[in-house]
Amino acid sequence: MTYTTAYYLYWLDERYRFDAVARNPTIEQKFLHSLPSKDTISLVDVGAGSGANGRYLMEKIPANQQWVLIEQNPDFSKASLQVLQQHARHQGYTSFLEQDTLTLQTPTKTIQVNAKQGSLLEIENMTDLSHTDAVVSNAVFDLFTPHQFDTFVSTIARYQLIFLSTLNYENMHFSPNTPQDEKMIALYHAHMLRPQTVGTAMGPDCIPQISEILKKYKYAVDTGSSIWNIHSKDEKMMQYLLNFMESSITELPPSPEDTLLLQQWVKQKVEAADFTLTIEHQDILGYF
Repeated sequence: MTYTTAYYLYWLDERYRFDAVARNPTIEQKFLHSLPSKDTISLVDVGAGSGANGRYLMEKIPANQQWVLIEQNPDFSKASLQVLQQHARHQGYTSFLEQDTLTLQTPTKTIQVNAKQGSLLEIENMTDLSHTDAVVSNAVFDLFTPHQFDTFVSTIARYQLIFLSTLNYENMHFSPNTPQDEKMIALYHAHMLRPQTVGTAMGPDCIPQISEILKKYKYAVDTGSSIWNIHSKDEKMMQYLLNFMESSITELPPSPEDTLLLQQWVKQKVEAADFTLTIEHQDILGYF
């Protein structure tokens, strides 16, 4: 199944409120307190998507801010500034958008946002890290191989940048739970860990690997759980997640028997009246 850019943007918007509730408050406060005390804070959001991560953190940081949003998908990169400007208007902020730069004026601070299209592995070539205070990401690095993440961390560690990575996937379970649920989760994990041309992604094993690589480059590391609790009554969010699971498992591809089981399972979940899906993540803070 191929999804359009609009579909993904709707999905990113839908998940925003679940991310906001799930974020670990202890890790968040440690991050905010680790930022330097100065007039303007410079941050880079990698794998920025539609800018939701910046949108959330902008409200939490009291100082003026300069943001660089790095996103590989050119459609997302272009849309991120428009999404942030819509948010600013909703909040009653003054905003000015010119090409790839958005300026927001709140009652207490000025926020400048620059969107850049490209790979986060090229971060050093895309922004001035010598004048950056922190690098942040949301739901990104479980998709990366250990080698890719090592390459990334080796770069930001040279500048001793604060690193916050939120909503890193760990596991999921349904309640009430069935053997079919366990089967589909196992197949979903198999898709995350499938061999690819760049190697095998960290997937659900990302938490210890991310922590180990950060420590290799002399980061102190704190982690904290960030959990989605999604009820079947959250129909739109649940439908997105079931669609993604079905699409991912289909890419393996599964056996004919598992393909039939997958189709039946998705149909049963869509029709089910009362169940909960819990998705476990970890937020990770690296600092010197």
